[in-house]
Amino acid sequence: MRFRARTTVRTGCLLWNGTRASGPARPPAWTANLLAHPDVEINWRGRDIPVRARLLSGAEREGAWATALAFWPPYARYQERVEREIRLFRLDRR
Repeated sequence: MRFRARTTVRTGCLLWNGTRASGPARPPAWTANLLAHPDVEINWRGRDIPVRARLLSGAEREGAWATALAFWPPYARYQERVEREIRLFRLDRR
């Protein structure tokens, strides 16, 4: 499965992928696909990189969310408008 990130924030070897800021009330279908098939390839600066995705939760998600907000503050307004928690994933190279 090939995966095109909507938004990617890179910190060291960690990549977080959030949804776009104008999505529906339920999680985007691509996140369900990523949960069902976590071994994917991403394209980063013209290179295909095999990775394994893992949904973040707890303190790890909180730290990633703070990083995402520092990168793109409008995510906070989007989170206020939806009842669901925006899914964030860690992508580790395979």
